[in-house]
Amino acid sequence: MDDWNIDDHEGKKILIELIKEVIKDKSVETIRLPYLIKKLSRKNNIIIKKNNKVRNINNYVKIKYGNMDRLLIELNHIFCVKNNKIEISNNYKDESQEYVFL
Repeated sequence: MDDWNIDDHEGKKILIELIKEVIKDKSVETIRLPYLIKKLSRKNNIIIKKNNKVRNINNYVKIKYGNMDRLLIELNHIFCVKNNKIEISNNYKDESQEYVFL
C-alpha cells in the first residue's frame, strides 16, 4: 500500500522549493544536499507520512525517486550539477526573470 499524505505533484513542488531555498544564489555540494533539505524541512515543519507513519524528506526521495541523483535528473530543467555541485540552471534563471510568477 502506498498511502502518502501528499500526492506526487505536491511532493515534487515541496522538493523543488526546499532545494531552491538550500542553494539560493550559491552552489552546494551534491553530497550535502540530503542533509540540508532534511534540516530545512524540519525547520519548516514539513511533515510527510506514509501509512500514518512520519517519514523524513530523504525517505520520501528514496521511495519515490530511488535516490537524490535520479531526482536531480528529473529536475534537470531547474537544477544542474557541475563538478559535484548543484546550482539553479541558467535557463531557469532566465525564464524566472522573464516571467512574473503569481
